[in-house]
Amino acid sequence: MAGDMTASLRSVVAMVEQLADQGCVDWPRPFQLDAGQRALVLAPHPDDETMGCGGLLIQHAAACGVACLTDGRHGDPAVPPETAATVRRGEFLQVMESLSLTDYKLFDVEDGQLAENLDRFADLDLGEFDYVFLPSPFEQHPDHLAVTPLVARLLRQRPYKEQLKLAFYEVWSTLPAPNSFVDLSGLAEAKRQLIATYASQVKQIDYPDRIMALNRYRGMVVHRPHAEVYTLVDARTFLRVA
Repeated sequence: MAGDMTASLRSVVAMVEQLADQGCVDWPRPFQLDAGQRALVLAPHPDDETMGCGGLLIQHAAACGVACLTDGRHGDPAVPPETAATVRRGEFLQVMESLSLTDYKLFDVEDGQLAENLDRFADLDLGEFDYVFLPSPFEQHPDHLAVTPLVARLLRQRPYKEQLKLAFYEVWSTLPAPNSFVDLSGLAEAKRQLIATYASQVKQIDYPDRIMALNRYRGMVVHRPHAEVYTLVDARTFLRVA
């Protein structure tokens, strides 16, 4: 156990050092999506897009796409998996409707099996996007961790924009070196309500309270009441360290 923890810590330090060498580590700066630019949020489960990037989606829904990768069927032990998957799909669709966001796709890979089903995403085209948001590679959930090798595989197999940047977000684990943020001033309550839409999950953990506490903490370093933070990395740098 101690050896595994030491190796994990070393990998975190190594990645941060490489990002610093590439000039990717800095005090967080306001995230800006310019006119005509597009962003894709990759959500391992229905709710991750809202917890990690809800402020981004509220501000830029018309310029964003969302890809929900698994069906979340194991997210509610009180009901059968098929029922849980149906409920969580409905909650996700309700969030998309609340955001007036129409560019989304559900891939419906079985919850917990993302790493074993990377081939299911061969037609996921990142080529039209300027930013791709994905969970931090330091997350502890296996489905969250699997998104990093998925994106690396897609970038190595298909063309992408020269200026493409990846934006890592946080849900279960905090980012070690955030360099960008979305100001949630005036948006915090709207984000809280979006998270609360996932009632099947909130009945188990008070995610609105926990995530907004994280956003409040992140606001400290950028002198805002609440903020979402990300680590932005250009695609070529990412492929060197992925």
